[in-house]
Amino acid sequence: MTIITRLLLITVFFTSVECMTLTESEPAV
Repeated sequence: MTIITRLLLITVFFTSVECMTLTESEPAV
């Protein structure tokens, strides 16, 4: 479960970073 949780956190982190970089607007949660 630790590996899965870590992968999920990494995915969400990169997704949020990409969203912020592309839109440069309010970060989507």
